[in-house]
Amino acid sequence: MRISVCELPDNRLEFEPAWDNLLQHVRFAESGLVVLPELPAASWFSASPYFDQARWDLVVAAHERLVDGLEAFGAATVVTSIAETVDGARRNTAVAWTRESGVVRMHAKTILPEEPGFHEQSWYAAGSARPAVHAVGGVRVGVLLCSELIATDRARCLGQDGAQVICVPRATTDQEYWVVAARMAAIASGAYVLSSNRSGQGTSGEDTFGGRSLIVDPIGTVLCETSRGKPFATAGIDLAVADRAKSTYPRYLDIR
Repeated sequence: MRISVCELPDNRLEFEPAWDNLLQHVRFAESGLVVLPELPAASWFSASPYFDQARWDLVVAAHERLVDGLEAFGAATVVTSIAETVDGARRNTAVAWTRESGVVRMHAKTILPEEPGFHEQSWYAAGSARPAVHAVGGVRVGVLLCSELIATDRARCLGQDGAQVICVPRATTDQEYWVVAARMAAIASGAYVLSSNRSGQGTSGEDTFGGRSLIVDPIGTVLCETSRGKPFATAGIDLAVADRAKSTYPRYLDIR
């Protein structure tokens, strides 16, 4: 199958034309699976350490509109995360969308940073359910939301549960350790890792995101990555390669 990652601008003035270009790329590339950045429907609100209910409500509404518009991706499966309020709790929830099933909720983000530029604990609560594998669009998919990628044991567990693809929506800077973490997740799990990030500076001028979205194969080789001049990347993958990788080193090791 063919799979795509992207880097989308945080700046809302640049987002809409970039979104239209992404849709064109996906159609031209005939992608069967597309990963979007983390919480893509709004500029990065958690740069502020102060929770604002009115702003949160706008962010939730923006993600509802984004979900309603995912039908523009046609037959492709789309993986991302959305802001929502569930039983009074604010969440950053991993979701997968298909034309047949609509939105499938995976898990609420479990690892939340709290530091300058990324005050996530101030804006929503961590989920308690560990990431799990879901059958979506004919693929066994796991999701690690941004900082969850750093916890390599989560990727290893997804691999043991049969994940063929691990999707990683991100909102990060450009440190090299994000690439290292994606490669290590692929090695630990024996799955393809697809990671998409925000890029550029927000409308407030206070947040800079690193882009560099990438696709990694089950032995940790980077197949392709994006850049400012090439914000979309697509690769052909063989799911049988991920299946076979589960029985090879180091995946077969009994690590406790």
